[in-house]
Amino acid sequence: TLRYDILTINVLDAAGRVVRELARRTFPAGATRITWSGEDSRGVPVPAGVYFARLASPAGSRTRRVVRTR
Repeated sequence: TLRYDILTINVLDAAGRVVRELARRTFPAGATRITWSGEDSRGVPVPAGVYFARLASPAGSRTRRVVRTR
């Protein structure tokens, strides 16, 4: 039996505010790619700068730095 947990992936600004939720669902085992278009939750392009991608599940979370160049 395999158990899957819901994984959420959010993009945060430098102040820790959620800019966009990229995913809130289960994923199959193995590597998966998700592309952020550089837009906020309203579809408006965000300014260039440093953002953070947070992947969270019931088992814990990880945060990675993301640099938007345009």
